[in-house]
Amino acid sequence: MLDVNKKIHFDGVLSTDATDERNSIAYTTFLGDVTKDGVPSMSYYISDENIYKSNLKAFREAWTNFQNIVFDEADKVTAALEAATTEV
Repeated sequence: MLDVNKKIHFDGVLSTDATDERNSIAYTTFLGDVTKDGVPSMSYYISDENIYKSNLKAFREAWTNFQNIVFDEADKVTAALEAATTEV
């Protein structure tokens, strides 16, 4: 028996700005999913604590933006489900 679950997946990488001397350095990974029922889940992984601490404002802005993207998609899925239920 094959069970297939539909899930919408998001991922993002937060990096430092590149400079002339070096390339940008990724210091945080964001992960997000929205289930077929419109339920969101999100997490992040900080791979470089020192860079994270030096860029706390940028991290918080990026995390908020990422959350908004995932929540917006969850809202779309929920609205589509509600519309489909109302049409029946």
